[in-house]
Amino acid sequence: MGAAAIAIIEHQAELLLELSPPSIGGKGEILVMALAPATAVQLDSVGLRFSSAVSVGQPLRFTQDGQSVCFELSQPVKAGDEFLLELAWQADPQSSGLHFSTDQAWAVQATAAWLPTRLELEQRAKLKLTLILPAGLELEVSRSHGALVESYGPGPVRYTYEVTDPTSPLQYGFAVGHFNRSNYYAHGLSLRAIGPAGTDLMGALGSTLPAYQILRERTGVAPLQGSYTQVFVRGETAGAALGMAVIPDKVLRHLRDDSTEESVLTQELVRQWFGGLVSCADVADLWLNEGFATFMVGVIKEQRWGRAVYDRELARWRGRSKRMRGQNVPVSLARPGQPRWTALVESQLNNPDVFSFRGALVLDNLRRELGEQAFWDGIRHYVSEQSNRPTRTEDLQNILTAVSGHDLKAFFERWVYVPADDL
Repeated sequence: MGAAAIAIIEHQAELLLELSPPSIGGKGEILVMALAPATAVQLDSVGLRFSSAVSVGQPLRFTQDGQSVCFELSQPVKAGDEFLLELAWQADPQSSGLHFSTDQAWAVQATAAWLPTRLELEQRAKLKLTLILPAGLELEVSRSHGALVESYGPGPVRYTYEVTDPTSPLQYGFAVGHFNRSNYYAHGLSLRAIGPAGTDLMGALGSTLPAYQILRERTGVAPLQGSYTQVFVRGETAGAALGMAVIPDKVLRHLRDDSTEESVLTQELVRQWFGGLVSCADVADLWLNEGFATFMVGVIKEQRWGRAVYDRELARWRGRSKRMRGQNVPVSLARPGQPRWTALVESQLNNPDVFSFRGALVLDNLRRELGEQAFWDGIRHYVSEQSNRPTRTEDLQNILTAVSGHDLKAFFERWVYVPADDL
C-alpha cells in the first residue's frame, strides 16, 4: 500500500497574512476520507513548508518536494475511513499564484500555494477559513457562495469565511487590500466592483451587467446566486474564483478608452458558467472550459456591438491557431475508450492556446454546422444537464446530437479528436 486515493471532506484553516514583508503562515485541520487502503496521504502544496503534522494524536513523518507533500500515517487506513490531519505551514510569497503589492495581496486559482489540498477537478470540499490581517486591510471573497464574518478589535483584524456547500478547491480565492467600492443591483443580481481609489468602477459594472444578461439568456441559467464581485488589483494576472474575479486595474483604463475592450471582464464572468458551473472531468478535456470561455466572449461582443466585432474576434482566434500549426495536437486529448491521462496530456498543459483558441473555433464551426436555433437549444440543454457534474467531450457531443437530430460523429472526429490545422 502507498499514498491513498482520498477525498477531502472539509478544510478548516487559519492564515496570518502580512504585507511588509510579505508572508502567509497557516495552521489547521483537514478532514480526509480514504477511497482505498493506504499507509500515506499525498496533498498538493506549492511552495508550502510544513513545521508540524499530527493525526490521531501522533506526529507524522512527511516528505515534500515543492509541489506536494506526502504524510506517512501512524496506522494503515481502509477504504471509507475518515481521519483528521492537523498541520502547520509557511507559504512562500514568491510562489506562482500568490501576489503581493505594497497595499494588496491576492490569490485565485492557486489554492495549493496557501492551503494544502487536492486540486483534482472532481474534488469538492467544505471550507472554513480565518484570515488575520494587519489593521486597516479588508478581505474580499465570494459573497455568493459563502458567509463572511468580520471581527474588529485592537491590533489585527480577523475575518472568518465559511463555504458550507462542497466546492472545488480550484474555486477558492481571496483578495486583501485598501479598496474603494461600487455596487449595482439589477435583474436580481448584486454586482460589486472593488479597486484602488480613482478608478472608474461603475464603468466596469456597466459592462458586466449586459454580459451577465446575455449569458443567462444563452445558457438558460444564472449560477451566481444573486451576487458577483470584481476585484481590481495592481498586477498583470486575472483569475476567477467562485462568484468572484480578480482583474488587473489597467483593464478599467482600457475600457474607458474603448467600450468594446471588455474581454478580460467578460471572460472571467464566463468562467462562472464554464469552469465553475459546468467543468471538464479532467485536464484531458480542458477545452470544454477554455474554449467556451473564449467563444462566449465573442458571442457577447457580437450581441452587444455587432457582427463585425465578432468577426474581429474570430480572426484573432484563427491567427493564434495558425501559429500552432505543425504541433500535431487535437483539441480534446480524451478520445472515448482510450486512457484519459497520457504523456500527450501532460505535455500540453502549458499550451493553453490549443484549448482556448482552437476550442473557440470548434464551437464556431459547430454553431455554423447546426444553425442558430439548434446550436443554442443544445447549449442550454448541455449547461442544464451537466451543471455540477464532471463533463467530457462525449457529453457535449451526445447532447447536441440528441437536441439537434444531427449525427455529429464525423464532425467530432474531424475537428476535435485529431489535429485540425485548418480550423
